[in-house]
Amino acid sequence: MRRLVAQRRHRMRRFGWPAVVFFVVMLWGLPVAFAALGRWTVAAFMLIFGLAFGGYLLWANTRIRRHCRRMDEALGSAPPTADPAVS
Repeated sequence: MRRLVAQRRHRMRRFGWPAVVFFVVMLWGLPVAFAALGRWTVAAFMLIFGLAFGGYLLWANTRIRRHCRRMDEALGSAPPTADPAVS
């Protein structure tokens, strides 16, 4: 079980920066592009939606990371299991 939690924490850390870059471009790039075209209502809607969605993603990611960290700490005192199915 410890190995499974460690693998999940590793997978969560592995692709973090490309996703952050993508969401920053989507959050700021598209509203700026629509504002440059004069579509202010679309730009404002996209900015509000992007901020709300980004806030939700940040909250969910923090909650999942905290949950995995607490599981890892709780399993830290248990002896490691040698399960060949989990590699």
